[in-house]
Amino acid sequence: MYNILLANRNDKICNAIKFHLETKLDIDCIRVFITDNGMDLMKMSHNISSIMAVITDVYLFDASGISVASTIHKHYPDIPILFVSEEAQEDDAVLSKIYTQEEKQYLYCKKDVLTREIAFIIGAVDFFTYHSNNVNTEFLTELVYRIKNATKEKRNVLNDKRIIIDSKEEYTEGHVFLNNKARRVFVSGNEVILSDKDYKILYYFIVNKNIILSRQQILEKIWGASYTKTPKIVDIYVNNLRKKLGISGNYINTIYKIGYKFSVQ
Repeated sequence: MYNILLANRNDKICNAIKFHLETKLDIDCIRVFITDNGMDLMKMSHNISSIMAVITDVYLFDASGISVASTIHKHYPDIPILFVSEEAQEDDAVLSKIYTQEEKQYLYCKKDVLTREIAFIIGAVDFFTYHSNNVNTEFLTELVYRIKNATKEKRNVLNDKRIIIDSKEEYTEGHVFLNNKARRVFVSGNEVILSDKDYKILYYFIVNKNIILSRQQILEKIWGASYTKTPKIVDIYVNNLRKKLGISGNYINTIYKIGYKFSVQ
């Protein structure tokens, strides 16, 4: 499970981003926690595990998003922080009484530049702005790509922490015997010839028996984090592996909408 913390004062924006991240990010097991204030964001950063990223606005209801992000970064420097903030509005009523249109444009430009600079100084990996009247599919799609790119390294770290890697040479699980030194597999005493990918997937399942592995985890572990095609390729290989294992292929259980679990029971 990958968790993302999202803080924004605008409920509509929050829900739109949450929906797109959980359905369009093309990473299995994504959960987005949303809030509109800095205190909750800080609490979530302490209480929620496996945080893939923190996404916050510059301004929250009770605090500066930059201040909260800075504190989170000091405690958890390995968690990517991204700012998704509304563009400064040039029709501000107060400024309109004091400055000309040209002066306002200059001030907003200086303000945006300074805000971005501070955000990157305190540890942000990206800064993305939107206009409240232009939060469309194009904006959300670009945001999804930015977040996926910014969190690739963190997802690899979470995978390494979550997944157990055993170093034994031989494994016996039910009717399946695997000799990792010789890279040979036997089912009920009969040798089964597996391709390199099939063998790696089976080995990965066995050393993580009884653990749910998402398609994305399997994809990144077997094909590498740089592999950009759909995780559905995992389903094709797993189905072929099941066939080659015969009745022992039933040890590989499909976990609906998530991935697979290897279990002899």
